[in-house]
Amino acid sequence: MVYNLKPNTKHIEKFNIMHKEKQHIKYKAVFALLLGSFFTSIGFILRKIGFDSHESGMIRTNVGALIISLIMFIKTQKMPDLRKEVWLKLLIFNILIGYVISKFRSLAFNSVPEIYYAIFVFLGSVIAYKISDYMPHLKHTEAEDFHSQ
Repeated sequence: MVYNLKPNTKHIEKFNIMHKEKQHIKYKAVFALLLGSFFTSIGFILRKIGFDSHESGMIRTNVGALIISLIMFIKTQKMPDLRKEVWLKLLIFNILIGYVISKFRSLAFNSVPEIYYAIFVFLGSVIAYKISDYMPHLKHTEAEDFHSQ
C-alpha cells in the first residue's frame, strides 16, 4: 500500500518548496494517520476478543467526534452551519452510512477471515486513490468549517 500511495516527483518538489508552516501541518497529518492506524489496530484486537462491539464503537466514535468538533469550533471562533438542509444531510448520512453500512461492515468483520477483510480494505484504498488521479473532482478538498479567519 505504501508503494501505491507514495508521492510522485511533482508532489515531493511541491512539498520541498512549501512554506515551513504548511510542511509542519503535513507532518501533523501523517502523525494523525499513524495514530489513527494504531487505534484501529487496538480496536481490531478488542473486537476480535469480544471486548468491544459495533454499537459501543459507534457511541465512542460519535462522542469523540462531537468533542473534537466542539473544540475546533471554539478554537476557530466560528459557528457551524446549522441550516435544516445540513442537518438533514447529516442525519441521512449518519443513519445510512454511519449505522446501516457500518453495521454490515462490522458483521463482515466478524465473519470473514482477517486476511480477506484486510485485502478488501487495501484494494478499496488503492482503487479510490487511483480513481482520483483520473477524476480531479474526487480529490481532497478542505472543509470550510475548520478554517481560521
